[in-house]
Amino acid sequence: MRALRDQLRRGAEAPTTASADAGYFSRDNVAEDGNGIDLLIAAGRADPAAAGSATGVYSADCFGYDAARDVWICPADKLLARQITAPGATGRPSKHRYLADPAACAACPLRPRCLRPGEDRRMLVAQRRRLTGAMRFKLRQPEARQRYARRKAIVEPVFGQLKEVRGFASLSLRGLALAAGEYLLACLAHNLGKLLRVYPLRPAATMP
Repeated sequence: MRALRDQLRRGAEAPTTASADAGYFSRDNVAEDGNGIDLLIAAGRADPAAAGSATGVYSADCFGYDAARDVWICPADKLLARQITAPGATGRPSKHRYLADPAACAACPLRPRCLRPGEDRRMLVAQRRRLTGAMRFKLRQPEARQRYARRKAIVEPVFGQLKEVRGFASLSLRGLALAAGEYLLACLAHNLGKLLRVYPLRPAATMP
């Protein structure tokens, strides 16, 4: 996508919006967001308020990162601020630790799902999680969710028609080139079918 934008000479002031489902959610993919590409990748359908590990404690994936404010947002919409190393403190300064306010955690209704026994507030180490956390936060905003929902009307119906109506549920050929050719043939048949419904062929003229 970025190479195509470069060929079209589109600058960052004219962003290209692209959406993808949860199967594409990864640190490398979400890193492409920005610099002319407005990327929307779903992190999954699970509600953070209902998620949790087997022990009932929220994982870091339930938190979102607001890069503009450099804070993390927990499932209860409370903030975790970056821990600032006090002047004169010994040891290596912390750069990736974010802490919640103990007062906010004390009265939180989700406290049993967020804190382990003996903890008074949540701490999150975000050394390699900011990119994915930022995409989760982005997709939780109403405006981004509304734009992502357009997939239901633009892309998803085509996938459903190819699989259910035309029976193209799996590839028969192996190898990238052969699989790509098979998929393009399926798309061609799909597009021709839609075209013929809009502009049907005229009946062949009968011979006198």
